Amino acid sequence: ENPEVKNFPEIIFHKYSDAHRGIPAAGINASKYPTPPADLIRKLYRVESMGLLILNKLFPRLPFEERRHMYFEILRYWYGVFNEFRPDAVIFPLSPASTYSYILCELAKHLGIKTIMFSDTWVSDRTLVHTDLWDPGIKLRQALANNAGKNFKPDDLAPDLRSYYLKQTGQNMEAARPWYMKLHKDGSSGLKLIRRKIKIFAGSFANGRFLGLLYNFFASRLGPNLWKEYRRRQVTPDLSKKFVFVPLQYQPERTTTPLAEIYADLILLIETVAAALPEGWRAYVKEHPAQWWKQGRRFSPFRYRGYYEKIARIPNVFLAPTEYDNFKLINHAQAVATATSTAGWEAVLRGRPAVILGYPWYRDCPLMIKAEDAATCRAAFEKIKDGFKIEKQEVVNFLKSFDDAALHCYVDDPYNSLQNSVSELSSEQRLNNLAQAINQELLTHHYNES
Repeated sequence: ENPEVKNFPEIIFHKYSDAHRGIPAAGINASKYPTPPADLIRKLYRVESMGLLILNKLFPRLPFEERRHMYFEILRYWYGVFNEFRPDAVIFPLSPASTYSYILCELAKHLGIKTIMFSDTWVSDRTLVHTDLWDPGIKLRQALANNAGKNFKPDDLAPDLRSYYLKQTGQNMEAARPWYMKLHKDGSSGLKLIRRKIKIFAGSFANGRFLGLLYNFFASRLGPNLWKEYRRRQVTPDLSKKFVFVPLQYQPERTTTPLAEIYADLILLIETVAAALPEGWRAYVKEHPAQWWKQGRRFSPFRYRGYYEKIARIPNVFLAPTEYDNFKLINHAQAVATATSTAGWEAVLRGRPAVILGYPWYRDCPLMIKAEDAATCRAAFEKIKDGFKIEKQEVVNFLKSFDDAALHCYVDDPYNSLQNSVSELSSEQRLNNLAQAINQELLTHHYNES
């Protein structure tokens, strides 16, 4: 039994795995909860669409109608919980990405219940606290308003951000690469990959899945697979042409579901960008290397058979080799177009325009060009054609406001490595900063309610 259950008997604990499946927490009689009102279900149609897409992460083989009913069950459960316990606030360690956390976040917003969440930026150890899933930049906007009309120097930035800025704008491309990409690659190659495969195959003996696993392994290598399909259609980028760089994003992950919203369908994003390209421009699309490192070469619900073929058939769109350098594409592109990719932020740091169609943490940077469809993308590209430029001074100014708004508090550290790589925080300091931020938000809510 979990020791926390004994130490805090007044708290209701809900297993993560149960919450995913809509199974009630121990001690809660959810059978008495009625189905939500029909008008509420209708008002949450957008939530239903995204909720079903997120459910696809865990249950890709579940029939659509069964997944849809699971969504309704999760909605019914949390609607009943809110009505029974009437919480003042819901606190999320990160911006919600699982089906249950996403649904209860959107439901809380609809019912007027305060939400508090954190967005890791992967810029040093900085995190943004916010109260709306779709508006991560409220504190950034406040800081930008306070700093309006001021011009800062790199020396005005905190040491961690000054170091980050100098790396990102310097000539050493390796130093500028996101630290987590190296961890992704190291964990999916060499001895670590061999150990992981051995562990998987060893476990398959215990559950009787060894022969099926062995068959799937060889089928994905000898038969059709993602790698072969991509290689057939890739071309070496012609950097003498005017082009827009559209990086594919790793899926499934919160950066696309839910934060890319409708553009979690990355092919829809590419079609939208392609429809807006000025005459003579093209788009280069490049797969995220971690997609194959982590998910393998087999087809999946997020990279199905014919996925890359469909992209390559879009007029003026070309697939760039996965080993082609991202920074080289960014530096030569007329613009980067993305939903929420780090490449959008990296482009601005390098003085290149970025067109944003999702809800990344950097969305409120004044240097970003926001778009939502082909018409607004077309307007964005015309603005770039007319001479839109990004000045280094503006980048430094934004980083100073980011410095003022962001916490030294990484929340999500799946590799248990931030403290050794980009942060000097101890666990105690991290938790203290986290608690202070939550307390401040709750106090603000209390005084506003009073």
